[in-house]
Amino acid sequence: MNLKAICSLTMCLTFVGTALATDKTDIGYGSEPVREDCPLDGYDVYTIEQQAAIPDDDPDGVLIGPIETAPGGTIGDVIWGVDLEHTYTGDLRVWLYYDIDCDAVPDIGPVAGLCRAGLDGCEASDCCGCSGDLGGYYYFSDDASDPLGEFDCPDALAPGCYQTAIDSPDPLSLFDGEATGGCFWVFVADGAGLDTGTVFGATVALETGGSTPVEGVTWGEIKSTY
Repeated sequence: MNLKAICSLTMCLTFVGTALATDKTDIGYGSEPVREDCPLDGYDVYTIEQQAAIPDDDPDGVLIGPIETAPGGTIGDVIWGVDLEHTYTGDLRVWLYYDIDCDAVPDIGPVAGLCRAGLDGCEASDCCGCSGDLGGYYYFSDDASDPLGEFDCPDALAPGCYQTAIDSPDPLSLFDGEATGGCFWVFVADGAGLDTGTVFGATVALETGGSTPVEGVTWGEIKSTY
């Protein structure tokens, strides 16, 4: 497997191989459907199928991506999701980054879908948090009502659409106003021992404003260049 490591935002991340597929398509290939409180009508939806084991008790984790987006638009809203299974939700940090020029170095983020749910703070290595298990597609939106595994921690957490994590450094609106055409990356890390899992893929849905606006230029400014 082709591995390469980079350090960004004071944290070393490990990239795992090359995506099996990256294309603009409908979300939810064989997993649970999206809840009605996370509508995607009018969004451009990008899905990647890429399987990777989540290293146990390893803060460096894995990165899933790149999720390439089409150029020519401006991000107005982001909804994103990850397809995974893992015992003990409270072990995980699941973060989204945006790489403006797709050079494999994330430029903006992270925004956290999971940030050691049920544990005070978002420590890279600590115990213990929500003990419920994950299995399926989990989506995250600033407009959803409840964070995943923070206030309600059943034995199995249902796939669906959830609010950005309480301890997320920023909301998803952090990406608003950025030009499309970059690449998103999903970072997944396990911060405690004994429990394991696998990532199967990820989705990013963008509401865009069409073509990226260009600053107007007067005729006088044009003439002055000659």
